[in-house]
Amino acid sequence: MNIIKDFNIIKFFINKYAYILLLFLLSLFFYNKFNIFLNILLTSLIIFVNIFIIIKIINKKKINVIINEIILEINKIFWPTHLETLRNAFIITIIIVLTSLILYFLDNIVFYFINSIIFL
Repeated sequence: MNIIKDFNIIKFFINKYAYILLLFLLSLFFYNKFNIFLNILLTSLIIFVNIFIIIKIINKKKINVIINEIILEINKIFWPTHLETLRNAFIITIIIVLTSLILYFLDNIVFYFINSIIFL
C-alpha cells in the first residue's frame, strides 16, 4: 500500500515537470510564428503557468521540510582546498597546452600534405 502511495507521488511530480517541459517546448516552437505582441503574451502566460505549477509543488511539502533538505544537501558538498584547486588548475592548463600543441602540429602536417597534393 505504501509503495502505491510513493508511486503516485512520483507520478505527480513527473506529470508536473512534464507539463513545464511541454509548455517550454511549445513556447520555442511558436515563438517565430506570431508577431511580437502575441510572443510576449504567450511567453508571459507560460511563465505564469510554470510559476503556478512550481508553487503547487512547493505547497505539497512544508517549508521547514524543504529548508531542512536544502541544509542537508549543502552539508553533503565537498569543497576542495586551495592547494587542490591550484593543482587541478595547473593540470588542466598543462592538458590544454599539450592538446593545443598536438592540434597545431596535426594542422601543419595536414596543411603540408594538402599543399603537396595541390602543387604537384
